[in-house]
Amino acid sequence: MILVVEDYSQISGVSKMKKVIITVDTEGHDGADPILRLIWGATDQGLYGIDRIMDICDRYYAKAVFFVDIAEAWDYGKDKITEVITHIISRGHDVGVHIHPDHMADKKRLFLWEYTKEEQYEIISKCTELYFEVTGERPIAFRAGKYGANNETLEILDELGYKFDFSQFYGQKWCGINPPVAIMVPKKVKGLMEIPVTIFRSIRIGKKMRYDKLDAVMDSSEYKHIMMQISNDSREIIVSLFYHSFSMLNWREHPDKPIFDRKEEKKFINALEYVYNSKRYEFISLNTLKSIYGKNDYKAQDDSIDKIICTKGLIRSVWFTLKRANNIRKFNNKARWLIYGGIIFLTITIAIPLFYWLI
Repeated sequence: MILVVEDYSQISGVSKMKKVIITVDTEGHDGADPILRLIWGATDQGLYGIDRIMDICDRYYAKAVFFVDIAEAWDYGKDKITEVITHIISRGHDVGVHIHPDHMADKKRLFLWEYTKEEQYEIISKCTELYFEVTGERPIAFRAGKYGANNETLEILDELGYKFDFSQFYGQKWCGINPPVAIMVPKKVKGLMEIPVTIFRSIRIGKKMRYDKLDAVMDSSEYKHIMMQISNDSREIIVSLFYHSFSMLNWREHPDKPIFDRKEEKKFINALEYVYNSKRYEFISLNTLKSIYGKNDYKAQDDSIDKIICTKGLIRSVWFTLKRANNIRKFNNKARWLIYGGIIFLTITIAIPLFYWLI
């Protein structure tokens, strides 16, 4: 029997705890049957997609928001996307609208900001109407595919009645919301509340710096390091914990025959367990967000660039960056070169001084 709690913020009874909302981009782009393999997560070992994710969320009384790429209905069939949406809702979790526009428009234009405002309006309207047709309700939450929204996207979402956008990813070149409307703290843009991707500055060398998002596939020690800093921040940061429907799978080399990765599942479990056992955090749902930001007297807090959460210490930053790069080295040339450079850096900063100390 699955226990479904409508407002998870009431479990702890502590209103001042930091809030965590789990967001799952639910999509499939490669292979002969991307929805079967990368959304349902069908493998030779079993199903390790959305149902597995919901099983784990239910274990920790967490209600996730599954951002379903509704544009895929134009590529793979309306019935398949309808089944995904209705199944998630039947399990007691939330569904938001996610759009990779190349599935229903131009295969060469992957980002919404590559389309005119009129084209964007048509694309988003069609997906919004399909959501309404399937659920009988108007959608309230949105995230652009590849975070590829711009300021015109936000205007359209507001016009169509959306209440929350989760597309702002500060420091990510794919995100076209410029100037950014939010960095780490939610901010209201007309009738739309922007819940930014939870970011941190992962490394800084001179004037060069990198921003990464907080997600449930990152190294557990790095995750806890960042979460501890957020919990000590006085601002009302909403932690948007990022995940994909296919995050538990090794699929990039063989999308038609993905393999379940138990280590990746363990990372997700550890991430949720940390929140569940913490006295500083609590899970929330879209309903909780509505209760928090439904008032007209909300005032945005200080969200300046100099208050971004950072990985502490250069050696720690390099180490975590190398571990992150190692996870994607097989399909990312920059990651491979980063590993080589990091090894050289660590050798110079640690091995050589240690050698002289020993002699």
